[in-house]
Amino acid sequence: EVDDAEVFGHAGKQFVRSTSSSWLVEAEVSLLCWVFGIFPLYLSGIPFKKAVVLDGMAGFSQAVNPITMIGLTNALGWEGALQVTVSINLHNPSYMAARVVSEMHMNISQRGQHFGIATIKDFHLVPGVSTASVDFVMQDDAANREAVKAFISGYIKADKVEPVTLHGSSLSTLDPVLVVILSGLEMTFNFKPPGTQFVHRIEATAGLGLSAKAFIFNPLPQDVIMGRMDLRVREHTVKGEDVFRLDTSKSSTHIPGQVLKPNQISTLHISLDMFDANLKDLSLLKRLIQDAERGEVLVGVKGPATITISPSFNVTVDYSADDIVAVLKCPVICGHGPGIASNLTYI
Repeated sequence: EVDDAEVFGHAGKQFVRSTSSSWLVEAEVSLLCWVFGIFPLYLSGIPFKKAVVLDGMAGFSQAVNPITMIGLTNALGWEGALQVTVSINLHNPSYMAARVVSEMHMNISQRGQHFGIATIKDFHLVPGVSTASVDFVMQDDAANREAVKAFISGYIKADKVEPVTLHGSSLSTLDPVLVVILSGLEMTFNFKPPGTQFVHRIEATAGLGLSAKAFIFNPLPQDVIMGRMDLRVREHTVKGEDVFRLDTSKSSTHIPGQVLKPNQISTLHISLDMFDANLKDLSLLKRLIQDAERGEVLVGVKGPATITISPSFNVTVDYSADDIVAVLKCPVICGHGPGIASNLTYI
């Protein structure tokens, strides 16, 4: 039984934030002994005092005791808000265990920019590794829009790990013990993107027009609805020269509205004429033909892609990635041939 919630809360705060914490256990105990195994002897009021040192959680420091992300388990997009559930592992180096029934609400930020609220419900802390589900609600308003966009773009682009920080406050919970622990607590973990690029692969066949397949990976555990995608495919890297352009708004195959299923690669079929595909640089085409003879080339891909996270959260990602495999085919002529406009050679 806790006699003083504030004092107990400060002890818990020390345990969470320090690498070790000292606890002094004091009591008076009563004993029943048997003399020679025959005569009972009652002893009461015997003083007991012992100092106990427990390994602490070090504030979940990234250097000492980092929180690790397992993955996204849920995502729901509403107009003006995105809700995602993240599964994380926390390491408890002590023998202490607890069940936190009260909801915990914490502000979330990325690189100093606030962009939503995190909620943790019914958390079980056990010795060793504990798993928690954290519900993030990101509000897409004027104050948060750029931070929310950067967060989603970073995850979809899968180009880097982003640190996310949970900030506790005096408003984080109604529990009198827990509020002392959470007030002022900051917990940072790395939001780990998937290992697969959003644009997984491109196949293109050039002739009188450009017929292309873009293999797109949806990294979210929710349907994503494609809007307009306008990608420039560049030689070698995103800093190279434009090879061709995939603008789905000019395709005859009506890409907007196509659904990308969760955690799967979907194929977008794009059909463009030579001019909309921007295939007009003769010297670049010659280099491209030479590379294509080996079957595939690595290219850079850059441009905006508008998606809707089902059912209704809309965002435009400024996509950019290198090392995308492009398979090029030229069934008509692979080399110099009759131009379709001012000495333009087809491939």
